[in-house]
Amino acid sequence: MKKLHNWYGLFLSFLLINGLNAQNGDKKVENGLLYLSYEDIESKYVALDGEWEFYWDTLLYDRDFSMLDASTPQMVPFPSTWNTLQNRFKNIKPHGFGTYRVRVELDSVPGLLALSIPDFYTSYKLWLNGEIFAQNGIVGTSPEKSEPKWLPQTLPFALDDATSIEIILQISNYDHRKGGPAEPILMGKADQLLSIRETN
Repeated sequence: MKKLHNWYGLFLSFLLINGLNAQNGDKKVENGLLYLSYEDIESKYVALDGEWEFYWDTLLYDRDFSMLDASTPQMVPFPSTWNTLQNRFKNIKPHGFGTYRVRVELDSVPGLLALSIPDFYTSYKLWLNGEIFAQNGIVGTSPEKSEPKWLPQTLPFALDDATSIEIILQISNYDHRKGGPAEPILMGKADQLLSIRETN
């Protein structure tokens, strides 16, 4: 696991050294929503940092969100380990499971994009616009139903004619003293992120 964490750290350092700095500043997720222009992702990647929706002790799917009350989610800083969050939210613990959601609105249809996904603590399943996009291990509601895995991934995707992105991220942890996301998810042009991934 340490080797994989070192790889993702080197990956982030490579982006910074080569001028592909994250367009963060005022481009933060607020109340589970991020607005981006074409220029934001044309030459630089974006870290999807900010206030994500979070549903502790619940595994949700895209079909579930239309039935939820608007006051249901907690808004939590992403990325933050569950160990950190438990200082603010007493119901969150290092061991357990939960679901995150974030939506991204673009002002135009982009070309081929990619997500660079770190290894979360300790298993996850990620949907992009209702389709399973990435997975590490097996997410479960108990130690017996879960299986940990640590593997950073950089994967391309196309939106066709869409300008909206919905990411649903289920995470569970029963195997590490830390739980949840410690590193950001990055989004940018596929050729840039994949090229950097291949050189590391």
